[in-house]
Amino acid sequence: MQKLFSWLYHLILPLLLFLPGAVLAADPLRACFVTWIPYTQLEDGKPEGITVDLLKEAAKRAKFDLTFKGLPWKRCLAMVQRGEMDFAMDAVDRPGFIHGKHPSALYILGFWIRKSEDYGQFEYMGKLLDKRLGLLQGFQYSEKILDAGFPVIEWLPSESVAAKMVAINRLDLAFADAVVMQQVINKFQLPLKPMLPVFSIQPLYPSFNVSMTKKRDRIDQALGEMHEDGTVDQIYTRHTGVSFSEFVKMGSENMSPSEQ
Repeated sequence: MQKLFSWLYHLILPLLLFLPGAVLAADPLRACFVTWIPYTQLEDGKPEGITVDLLKEAAKRAKFDLTFKGLPWKRCLAMVQRGEMDFAMDAVDRPGFIHGKHPSALYILGFWIRKSEDYGQFEYMGKLLDKRLGLLQGFQYSEKILDAGFPVIEWLPSESVAAKMVAINRLDLAFADAVVMQQVINKFQLPLKPMLPVFSIQPLYPSFNVSMTKKRDRIDQALGEMHEDGTVDQIYTRHTGVSFSEFVKMGSENMSPSEQ
């Protein structure tokens, strides 16, 4: 009887795996992030945002069961290095971590002005020194900005406050991330535009533990497919009103540090 059950088990199991609807368990994948609206945030305890949507889709295509955890940034990075998390979301290229070829975000910094204004192209800081500037509390800024000699610098609690103050002519400029500002502009329908070329651009990636090369490659391949088929553009447009490709175009007009 035992031999009969063993024979039936080995006969039936392969057949079950090929039945319609049969599902193999996806490989687990653990990601951590810091709150950075509109990329990553917790909404009613659930992870939301541009990068959350991107990586959910990438994980689905790569056949991962992806879980998210919101953490302070330094703790997130430390847990990835210890192998307690597989990757940190939206991280810069840094020693001790690995990433693929395809970014999940672009960190584009630049000046934002009213659409009705024409200050010309951003060529050098001295050209703007008669303007009132808004900067964000808690951020570190280049000495080229802080020591330039702006007559008024307002330190503001958020991009939305900065954008609104520029829109109502309380300030002339706000210096902020392009994706965050575009989300604010789209949400509140503010008549603002970026000065071009932008100040700087830096790609951000899912940043993996160095032992996770296979997992990195699977996610990177999925992200590459999503860039190719327009899924990344669709997700960015849904959140900000502007596609990822348009942000790439904006960032491609940045100046080299020597020109600034």
